[in-house]
Amino acid sequence: MNSFFRTYIQFLKRNKLYTSICLFGFAISLMFVIVLGFYVKQELSVDTFHTNADRIYLFGHDRAYTAANPVGPYLKERYPQIENFVRATSLELNVEIDPQTIIRIQTAFVDSSFFEVFSFGLEAGEASQVLIPRNSVVISRAFANRFYAGTDPVGNELLLYGQKHVITGVMSDIPHHTHFPKVDLIVNYNSLSLFQGQNVLQSWGNSSFALYLLERQGADLQGQKQRITEDLKRDYWLFKDGFSQNVRLVPLKEVYFLQDTIINSLNIRTNSRTLVLIYLGVALLILIVSMINYVNLTVAQTGFRAKEIAIRRLMGCSTKRLLMQMTIESMVMTIVAFLLAILLVSITKDFFGYMLSTDLQQTFEITSSVFVISFLSVLGVGILAGLIPAMEILRIKPIQVVKRTFQFRIKTIYSGGFMVFQYAVCIGLLGCSLTMLRQSHFLIHHDVGFNTNRIVVLENVLWQPSSISAFKSRLHQIPEIEEVSLCQGNPVNMNNNMSFSQNGEPKSTLVYFTDSAFFSVFGIDIEPTGHPFSQTNFYINHTGLAHLVWDSTSYTFGMNDANGYGIAGIMNDFNMTSLYTPIKPLLIGKLTDQEIPSSYIIKMHASVDLYETAKKIKTVYSEFANNQPADLVFADREIANRYTAEKKLSRLMITFTTLTGLILIMGIFAMSLYLVRQRAKEIAIRKVNGATIPEILWMLNYQVARKVCLAFIIATPIAMYFMNKWLQNFAYRINLGWGVFLLSGVIVLLVTSIITTLQSWKTTRQDPVLLLKNE
Repeated sequence: MNSFFRTYIQFLKRNKLYTSICLFGFAISLMFVIVLGFYVKQELSVDTFHTNADRIYLFGHDRAYTAANPVGPYLKERYPQIENFVRATSLELNVEIDPQTIIRIQTAFVDSSFFEVFSFGLEAGEASQVLIPRNSVVISRAFANRFYAGTDPVGNELLLYGQKHVITGVMSDIPHHTHFPKVDLIVNYNSLSLFQGQNVLQSWGNSSFALYLLERQGADLQGQKQRITEDLKRDYWLFKDGFSQNVRLVPLKEVYFLQDTIINSLNIRTNSRTLVLIYLGVALLILIVSMINYVNLTVAQTGFRAKEIAIRRLMGCSTKRLLMQMTIESMVMTIVAFLLAILLVSITKDFFGYMLSTDLQQTFEITSSVFVISFLSVLGVGILAGLIPAMEILRIKPIQVVKRTFQFRIKTIYSGGFMVFQYAVCIGLLGCSLTMLRQSHFLIHHDVGFNTNRIVVLENVLWQPSSISAFKSRLHQIPEIEEVSLCQGNPVNMNNNMSFSQNGEPKSTLVYFTDSAFFSVFGIDIEPTGHPFSQTNFYINHTGLAHLVWDSTSYTFGMNDANGYGIAGIMNDFNMTSLYTPIKPLLIGKLTDQEIPSSYIIKMHASVDLYETAKKIKTVYSEFANNQPADLVFADREIANRYTAEKKLSRLMITFTTLTGLILIMGIFAMSLYLVRQRAKEIAIRKVNGATIPEILWMLNYQVARKVCLAFIIATPIAMYFMNKWLQNFAYRINLGWGVFLLSGVIVLLVTSIITTLQSWKTTRQDPVLLLKNE
């Protein structure tokens, strides 16, 4: 066995190109498999760490996964199958640690049962007691380390928008493998009334909150859905008025993969299960391409190892022993590549963490079971990759070495389906990547129907009409500012939904209340109808006209059996939400001077420094808001951020495609070199018979072109099918045609032809006598 290894090492040293390509191809492929394997494992195990995971359900209905605040107590009182419930919502608040330290962070308001129902770790405080006081707050470990390093934070006070709260506990940081949003403050749910009004906890009207139900041990809560629906149709307006027909109870482990439109104020994290599996599938495709490269290259090397194999066979070495040797060689190659892949993972994990929107530092937990599975998988890959070339090489009979007839079989292997498969994978991935890039570009640059340039949106925390008016006047004094609008709801980052009935039929629209400057700031044209713009006379978009029942003569409509609502003007449709969803009906009413706006829309003059002007706005805001930090966003950037996931996906697919192409190019480079050597005699004879160099190059490239064309025919329909499926997620999308896949095929063909031509050029220019002499 030692002589086997010495011979193999000498062989690798003599064939550095073969060694480099095999090692690099395997290492890069295994790097992707390791990264995406851990990623998929993490994504498919989201929320499985909760002790009660099998008994927790997210409440939902036909329209969304939301509920009014009284629904939780209502259901628990009537259904013994429900052991407990948790309501939850998320708010971005200004938090004052001390008079000199005010920060703006995301917070979650939850019921006191939160830490009993869910298994988020508590480092300080009792799960059953920590959120009992109304003004209690639990901080994360990261928050404690940032502001209370070296001290016990429990008992310290915080001001949330001026409201005093006491730290009663410290929790472990929210892990990444949960759908729950990452927050640093967990606040008692009853405190919500301090920020959203005294009636928010008792109101059935606001149905935008998340509700989780804990099923009692041994109960069948899913079996009660029909009964729950009937009860809610009697007591809950959302069901009673026909807006929703069915109750949904989503198991906790399925919440992360919900693909329906989720509209609740908790802003839960979601992902696509299909997309996660696609990532895994692409990584496995790359691994298969790398294995095929190894098989092709190893078989192609038979000509260089034929003498060694023949001598060993003639000296009595058994086929079983030779098969074991070559399989072990493959396993050694794979293990070395695996170790190199681990090194590459440590270098690239931050990049892939960003691209996959995850924390791979938390993901890579090398437990004993993970190590054993990984090691066995690597050995399996090595055995699989080594068996095919080993069996092919061992088919060579010693007499064939003398006659050199085995070379024909090698060429046949190379000309087979393996290379076609590699070309097909590369064409398919490149076509999909280009399609995703086109769709991402379309989403970002699509005309949403209103102006977003030079506009910032500033959240309002001023509660006195006089302060609001004074702040607006100060903004107008900044020379760089062109216009300021006050509004409740806007198409950039805040939409309000309104439900009502018309003639007994449920209707739902988005609704804004704004001042008249809103339309000039966003560049929205209005076709007036004669009614004055007011709180009861609305501007309406064309989709709203088609959705509502209205009188075309008087331009009026009714809501909830009350008439007298007028249409003051008609707007063109524009996208208030992402391009995943179609344009929705929209009503815009007038905001009175005594109403509190939710945000300021500020438009700047052309050719001004946007960031410097934003700093001035924040400075003025700080004067009026008692030094509280400003929540200010640029409209164009905020809209572009809606499609961050798509941009990352397209970039990741480009990375996959580039890697696949690189592995393919290396394989083609090496294989073409070996093929040209094998066909040296044929090339020499053709030259002696008068063939020109271009004719010989055409002959060599013709075979390559046939494979690429066949791969194009195979890959394009499959890739188009999956891209059509993916594009169906968007209400607004590009037209998918053959062009992008034809371009992919042409690119692969050109690259392959260039490599083959370069490799063949040197041989075709040699003297035929020298080529025949070597034969």
